[in-house]
Amino acid sequence: MAQTRRGFTLWHVVATLPWIVAVLVARSKIGDNSFLWHVTAGRVQNSSGSVLTADPFSFSLQGQAWRTQSWLADVGYGWFDDRIGLGLVPWLRFLAAIALFAIAAATVWRVSSSIQAIASVSFLTALLAVPYLNPRPVVFSYVLLALVVLIEERPKLRWAHPAIFYVWAALHGSWVIGAGYLVLSVLKRREYRRITSEAPWIALATLVTAHGWGVIEYLVAFQSNSGALSLISEWAPPDLVSIPRLPFTAALLILLFAAADGSVSRRDIGFVVPIVLVGLTTSRSVLPAFLMLVPSLGVGLGGLLASRFSRPLVGVRAIVAAIIVLPLLLPVTGGLDDERFPVELVEQARGRRVFHDDVVGGYMIYAAWPATEVLVDDRAELYGKALGQFVDVRAGRADWEPYFEQLQIEAAILRRDQALDRILRLSGWVEIATEGEQDQWVLLEPR
Repeated sequence: MAQTRRGFTLWHVVATLPWIVAVLVARSKIGDNSFLWHVTAGRVQNSSGSVLTADPFSFSLQGQAWRTQSWLADVGYGWFDDRIGLGLVPWLRFLAAIALFAIAAATVWRVSSSIQAIASVSFLTALLAVPYLNPRPVVFSYVLLALVVLIEERPKLRWAHPAIFYVWAALHGSWVIGAGYLVLSVLKRREYRRITSEAPWIALATLVTAHGWGVIEYLVAFQSNSGALSLISEWAPPDLVSIPRLPFTAALLILLFAAADGSVSRRDIGFVVPIVLVGLTTSRSVLPAFLMLVPSLGVGLGGLLASRFSRPLVGVRAIVAAIIVLPLLLPVTGGLDDERFPVELVEQARGRRVFHDDVVGGYMIYAAWPATEVLVDDRAELYGKALGQFVDVRAGRADWEPYFEQLQIEAAILRRDQALDRILRLSGWVEIATEGEQDQWVLLEPR
């Protein structure tokens, strides 16, 4: 027993810290507008018995060809919402977080068996994942990508790849990132026979979901509307010195030190470089890139931290117990974030054509559709150039009057600090109601 106790160090405590992140994330309020429209999309598909192939939600592009890439997640959201409402969200976020952290830890254990490496990578994964663990369908992609990375380190389990990609293609379009990772893995390991033995089955699995070839069509739609995507903050290049991105920056520094130390081989460096480049493209790509770097991080940290900083820690069991129990005692906030969404103003504008932003649009689809159709939301692949026109009008860079007249807009829900709020007031529009802290949201109508 004494020997077992001497085996516990500070690293064992660090390895349990992701539990705190999982609990706190699960207890936070729902502020993701994208998730909300996915719930309504699920209700529509459950009712019709078929996947969506045209936009039913907007008055600006009503009937435009559009596929919901996350149809499987949508129908699940709709089914649960009909029965327990948004009570699904805390469990979804908690289980996704636990699965993600556990798979990352298992991957490091596979490549290094170092408690220092396992604890370090698990901790970095948890910190980096916090802003990504929202309930929208992409959260499933992170778990599935981590699973693909783990399976690549356990060749006997690679038979599961086609099943994973079948589910992934029905959940989110980012399955293509997983396919790219497999290509890099084949090149790194020089297992070229897999191109003919595995790749056809994986390709077939992605093409037999409800959308069929549509899984390729919506990827093309995303690529063709890259200009519209650039208008959304999560598709902008990441700021690597910002606090949420620092774990990714730390991972890059670790890999540099590991390469200089010889802990990471030249072949690994060639494998890492394209993944890092993917992570530098958009803020949304940072966590997927990090997950693909986990095996290399595990190997590098296993070499850098082997047998270092491993003094026994007194009272480790009590510390771990406190880490597990104390977060559960914190008050549960949960529910919709009423500071992010103008709940009352959306209700007051029900049934009218309203000018609003993508955040309000996602909430409006959930809370007021079909009585109220939306102008825009965050489906950039649908709106394309129309999203750029909307942004110009909101910022005061384009004339609002012909835009409003063309779309027959009857009211506007705006943030008080937006340029269009001031422009409309000067043009004779009047404030009907306000909402939020310091009345940050305003409902305007023409005089």
